[in-house]
Amino acid sequence: MHSRALRQLAVVTLTCLVSVPQATTFSATLREEAVAYRVAGYERQQLGDLEGALAAYQKATALDPTYATPNNDAGILLEGLGRWEDAQRAYERALAIDPKHLEASFKLMDIAIVHQKTDLAIKVMEDAVEHNTDEPLAYYNLINVYDKCKMFEQAEQARQKLKDRFAKRAKETGKS
Repeated sequence: MHSRALRQLAVVTLTCLVSVPQATTFSATLREEAVAYRVAGYERQQLGDLEGALAAYQKATALDPTYATPNNDAGILLEGLGRWEDAQRAYERALAIDPKHLEASFKLMDIAIVHQKTDLAIKVMEDAVEHNTDEPLAYYNLINVYDKCKMFEQAEQARQKLKDRFAKRAKETGKS
């Protein structure tokens, strides 16, 4: 009985070892296919085929739900069509997948400001700074949003954080 259990365990282990590389290969293949659809979408967009581009971006995100960039690209396209709410949702999807996606943060912030959704603009840029502590543009945009919202004390605090963060970084790089 004991040897039978060992054989079954060996079969299960072997099956797992064989199937894991296949899953990884399958995943890599899906990413490559998603990237190809994203590139095709960009090319269609450049040629003026906006519906074809949007369909390609949607196919890319369907193939690889962990790929944020096609959502951002769709947001840019939708924004250009004046479909603000759809663009906002596309940028939000991109940020849900990759909170460090700065372009999606900046574009979502722009939409929020244009449509007087200041709470959203502030939250988006505060999150961008939190996820991109080494990116000065995130700080600059947060400061800009605070200034536009007449939140001057918060803007000054963000300026000071920016100065402190990058003065420290300059000292660290100067020591090397």
